[in-house]
Amino acid sequence: MEHSIVHAKRHNLKAALIFIDLDGFKTINDSLGHSVGDTMLQSVTSRLKECIRECDTLSRHGGDEFLLILQDINDEGDIVAVTDKLIEAFGHPFSIENQFLSASASIGIALYPDHGENFEALLQSADTAMYKSKRCG
Repeated sequence: MEHSIVHAKRHNLKAALIFIDLDGFKTINDSLGHSVGDTMLQSVTSRLKECIRECDTLSRHGGDEFLLILQDINDEGDIVAVTDKLIEAFGHPFSIENQFLSASASIGIALYPDHGENFEALLQSADTAMYKSKRCG
């Protein structure tokens, strides 16, 4: 994220940090087993990779949480294009070990420099937005 911030400053662009939390993953992991849970996380990762551009970064933040760093953002439309793909990606069930599992995700977005000047501030803003998204369903 720090690299994306420096890049955005230099080129007078924006960067976005997107916080993704899988809804109901604990139930899948606990009821169907950790093997299914691990395979589910791998499938989610594959789908997320299909939603982002080559210049963007995807990481697993921990457990069932992922971070996307979008750089070279000219305006909010660039973010909407990616989030539309994310919503579409979770609109289809995952085929895991001969089972079809549905999963939704709560998403929070923080934009540099609007919501923070460094990674910690952006992460806090994106996390807060994600929890608001989760509360609103």
